[in-house]
Amino acid sequence: MTKLANLIACIPVDRSKLPDIPELAAVVVTDLYTLRQCEIEGCGDVWVGPRQLAAFNENPENSSILCYIHALAVQLHISGSFDPDTDLANLGGGYPVEGRPRI
Repeated sequence: MTKLANLIACIPVDRSKLPDIPELAAVVVTDLYTLRQCEIEGCGDVWVGPRQLAAFNENPENSSILCYIHALAVQLHISGSFDPDTDLANLGGGYPVEGRPRI
């Protein structure tokens, strides 16, 4: 497997399979988010924030838009470990900084 520059971890439309942790529960999908498909076949739709989409568009050949679960699985497959302190980058933004909650 080729190492990717960016694994863009996005909130799935169906959050039922996500762990119940405050960081994920705090994600508010706004009117600025775009609906896309997780790149893992058969997974489902994800919400991509404007900064996530910009990061993807900067380097689409070496980036993947994935749901949180698959992003973690791919990271574990590539490196054999996962350290949230070094393996995650917060792109900033989000509600209430940007956009209005999607209803």
